[in-house]
Amino acid sequence: MITFKFNIDNQTTFMRKIAVILSVLLCSTAAVFAQVTIKGKVMDSKDGSPLSGASIKLKGSSQGTSSGADGSFFLDLPKKEGVLEISLVGFASQEIKVSNAGALANINLNQDL
Repeated sequence: MITFKFNIDNQTTFMRKIAVILSVLLCSTAAVFAQVTIKGKVMDSKDGSPLSGASIKLKGSSQGTSSGADGSFFLDLPKKEGVLEISLVGFASQEIKVSNAGALANINLNQDL
């Protein structure tokens, strides 16, 4: 004859582990969707040429990127609003407020005198 022992403590522990795993997955998924991708192009205000190597940074954090050869950049922000600091050697730095934006118009930097 075969007998089965049903242990409620083991089942409760297993269900708690499953609940914790599901909670972590749910929270991490929500965090991914909370990010906003900002994209734009850094240009010379004098002649409209693209500026490569410009630094684009979220003010108050270490999160940032640099513009590519065509002046374009992409930056994932952890929240929907903030201030971007744009700088490049030989040009005046600029700050731009972003809020719930997926794309920015061209960012024009003035040459530093």
